[in-house]
Amino acid sequence: MWTDDGKYLAEALGDALIKSLSDVNEARPKDPISYLACCLYSYRYNNNIGTRTLPGDKNDKNASQDRNGQSVLHFAAGRPHGRPAFYRLLEEAGCSLADRDHQYQTPRDVAMQAGLMENVAAIDKWVVNLAVTGNVAELRQLVLGGYDQMFEVTDSAGRNLMEIAHLYGQERIVHFLTEAMNFLDKRDWLHKAIRVGSLPHVEYIADTEDVAVAKDTKGRTSLHLATLCEETEIMQFLAIQYPILLMMGDNPHPPPLVTPSLHNLATKLYTAFLRILDSYVGE
Repeated sequence: MWTDDGKYLAEALGDALIKSLSDVNEARPKDPISYLACCLYSYRYNNNIGTRTLPGDKNDKNASQDRNGQSVLHFAAGRPHGRPAFYRLLEEAGCSLADRDHQYQTPRDVAMQAGLMENVAAIDKWVVNLAVTGNVAELRQLVLGGYDQMFEVTDSAGRNLMEIAHLYGQERIVHFLTEAMNFLDKRDWLHKAIRVGSLPHVEYIADTEDVAVAKDTKGRTSLHLATLCEETEIMQFLAIQYPILLMMGDNPHPPPLVTPSLHNLATKLYTAFLRILDSYVGE
């Protein structure tokens, strides 16, 4: 007979512990306790246990991050596991390498800061494998997520992603990476136009949803940046043209916005969003 405590533990933790302990046994990491913790984190987020998903988020990525923006990969990247064990976690975690925490750090940044080069190597190997296997969809998500670090990745022979893709006959990836570099330049030009408050340039550059929603290396979309710069006309244009921007989060708990008058800023933002709502009502 199960006691009440036993029933609770079996129902709340049974599946998670069985799956996680099985993963630990298969990976045989150097630090099994830390690896078990990472597996439990991964199970929690992949099954949306105790997490909250924001509406409109295409990939439900926010559900895989805690209140400090850290995913299971952030947690794991700062701890030694041995390269094979960490690489296995990368394959199963269901998180994005582009996710940034409240300090704007990706899991790769965390590993670099901790001096765990074996984790950095595992992350880079995983990105290389995307190119080798022709996984355009995942590489595209990294580009849109602001993971510019992918263009710094090299293999043991010093070849970059484009050279690696060409070596393996992945000409579709070569073409994608070439276009991606041009795309990142376009994203940067859009963000520069927002910073200087040039609405005509923003209207010209932001001609697709992809460039509008593309995040920079701090996890900010064009609308986040326009809001920070208090460019209400640009905010209105972006929100009306690409409503999905209104539902996209940046990194959690950004530094507070310092302005001469927060009250005036709030008034501007409120007025801008009223105009946006009016435009929808009038359609």
